[in-house]
Amino acid sequence: GKNQLLQEEYAAAGSAFEGALERFASARTTLEGSDALIKTLLHGTSYGKDGERLIAAGQSAGQAAVALGQFLEATKQFSFGAEGLVPASPALSFALVAERFSHVKRYVSEVAVLLEQVDPKHIPTSYAETFRSLQGQLYALRGAVDTLDTAMRLVARFASGDQHILVLLQNSNELRPSGGFLGTYGAIAVSNGRIREQTVSSIYDLDGQL
Repeated sequence: GKNQLLQEEYAAAGSAFEGALERFASARTTLEGSDALIKTLLHGTSYGKDGERLIAAGQSAGQAAVALGQFLEATKQFSFGAEGLVPASPALSFALVAERFSHVKRYVSEVAVLLEQVDPKHIPTSYAETFRSLQGQLYALRGAVDTLDTAMRLVARFASGDQHILVLLQNSNELRPSGGFLGTYGAIAVSNGRIREQTVSSIYDLDGQL
């Protein structure tokens, strides 16, 4: 019925979030590779300010890889399905996941900023391609972090406290400027990420109560 449809939609949203996490997991390999590339660059760069920046960037890349591993481990303590966000233990809070993700963001940002401050003219020609490759990897990684950050903020919002969500379902067979006729609505009560109550009904039922 309609309630089953709403549960399936909620489960699909959870699957999409988990899929984003799986794709983001590959970022750990990127960070570890970045650390290796930075060490390679150090062999050909004079130890001035740029050398110091590369050393600091390498250290931050290593810390980011560790933080990313801790973040991914924390996400495994939660499942996201038709019942909402379910922790492996009642004592677990999604705040732990958010905190660990904040560490990932900080270290990745530090690496990117430090590399932006390195003058490409100070990179020997034989290492120029390595430096460009490193910059490209970090650019892509920052984009992945920003994308997941948006999803994290959304999940964190519904995983904390009591929330009341209104879902409007459109029928594309009856076209309207917004996409379709709004014939059905859903009301969901969420407590700390868990669905406590849900109702799906026709807007005509609601209209009749006014």
